[in-house]
Amino acid sequence: MRARGESLLSLFETFRVGVVGDLLLDCYWKGSVKRISPEAPVPVFEKGEEFFRPGGGANVGENIRSLGGRVRLFGVVGDDEAGRRLASMVDSAGIVFEKGRATPLKTRILSGNQQLLRIDSEHNSSVEAASREAVVKRIREWDPQILLVSDYAKGMVTEELMDELRGLADQKGLPLVVDPKVSHRSLYKGVTGMVPNRKEAVELVGGEGETEELLERMIRLYALEWGLITLGERGMSGRAKGKRGFSFPAFTREVFDVTGAGDTVLAVIGLALGAGMELKEAAWTANVAASVVVGKLGASTLSGEELKKALQVARRVGP
Repeated sequence: MRARGESLLSLFETFRVGVVGDLLLDCYWKGSVKRISPEAPVPVFEKGEEFFRPGGGANVGENIRSLGGRVRLFGVVGDDEAGRRLASMVDSAGIVFEKGRATPLKTRILSGNQQLLRIDSEHNSSVEAASREAVVKRIREWDPQILLVSDYAKGMVTEELMDELRGLADQKGLPLVVDPKVSHRSLYKGVTGMVPNRKEAVELVGGEGETEELLERMIRLYALEWGLITLGERGMSGRAKGKRGFSFPAFTREVFDVTGAGDTVLAVIGLALGAGMELKEAAWTANVAASVVVGKLGASTLSGEELKKALQVARRVGP
């Protein structure tokens, strides 16, 4: 299975992945704290480098692109400085600008490699109907072969959008995979699969339980073909409808920053399933990929070569 998984990495560029959802801009301030303010007992942050990265659904897309996949982002940003900056960093053909809307911006303040504070500037109301319709039109025109939904509850993923995506998926026979937000749990019934973390899974099914039980209930409640639950330092578990579940340990390495790890899991699951992997080997590949990005700063990506090397090293603990 593992050798086959590595050989399938070469197929990542052969099909079209559509990423739909909330597009965020991540900002990082790097600096240092060397003294306490004389005005109040608070640290004084001396700002140094400032840099930006695509976040949310845009980070899912960047992970796919970095791995050699054919991807297009579909979503709405504001016609503001953050929206224009984000659009300049990615393939913007599927992005719609909405006047009067604020692009979600997350600013993380770092002293050395320690995150001191995160400042969120965002607009969470639903996108306008005209913006949603323009996004769906662009999705249909590009004709993706798999759809990934990255829901950060910032206004893009609505009941109307999910109805449109389910209709398109049914019409075209496309897998429709969601990284869910618990507050939107009523929107996901009938998608192909979901990839929550354990805390989200507990809330999605309405109660605690063993991971296998959570998966069974999630598949039944949401009429899924399969479900995966990420377990942080304990790895990942999954199950397809009517089949036995599986679990993988985490690929042990130093955890530096978990920001964006869920984006990487969604990206790699989409690529791997599209390349023809079975759910179990796709999940294993995503599990290893996530172990690489948590060793990097912020919402990060990995290359195909990094993933291939990590898979080779991880063979000792693979399925």
